Amino acid sequence: MNTVELVFVPAPGMGHLPPTLEMASHLAAREPSISVNVLVMRLPSDTKIDLYAQSSMASTLHPRVKISYLPRHDDVVGNNAFESLIKLIESHKPDVVNAVQDLKHVSAFVVDITCTAMMDVATSVGVPSWVFSPRSASLLGFICYMVELRDRHGVDVTNYGDSDDKLDFPAFLNPLPVTAVPQVFLTRETTDMGLETSRKCRDAKGLLINTFWEPERVPLKYLSDLKLPSQFQ
Repeated sequence: MNTVELVFVPAPGMGHLPPTLEMASHLAAREPSISVNVLVMRLPSDTKIDLYAQSSMASTLHPRVKISYLPRHDDVVGNNAFESLIKLIESHKPDVVNAVQDLKHVSAFVVDITCTAMMDVATSVGVPSWVFSPRSASLLGFICYMVELRDRHGVDVTNYGDSDDKLDFPAFLNPLPVTAVPQVFLTRETTDMGLETSRKCRDAKGLLINTFWEPERVPLKYLSDLKLPSQFQ
């Protein structure tokens, strides 16, 4: 049997690691040839990740899913929380390269939607990348439409500020108040970084979305119409 070794790179934080480990275990359980290495980054002074990973390894984690901790980079800081996160992810590129060198049969990377910068590492070692959206199709649809607004329609949502306007998002049934848009897309210092991270999804081999069809028909239909890479829910 040919071995398929996947490298998962979740974003640091408790909102990303649990669904990543669940997805990795699900894939390993469905396909006997798949083994997964999850490369874990940690936020400065974050101990919850270690505790959760240890409990997962002792309980629900599939035997062919391995967790490896990357070195801490607690000295990496930016001008705001999102910039600090993006710089932290970028700083781990050499660590991911080193980790992958010790693996023999790497077939693909699966990177968190916040970690699309790691697709550069996958390219450098000659394997394709998949992007994993750990939350929902609605969130992914929202992010994709933010890119579309800027790139195709020239709309800068930061100009709306704290207005009471509502925007029609194809991934949602109802208009979304501007006040409900995440601050990362309303602040000029972070918008460009957020959009650039999201644009790289189009270069992926495919998308893995943490959802299923019935409750998210609308956003999944929108994502399908965008002709993005192959999607699996």
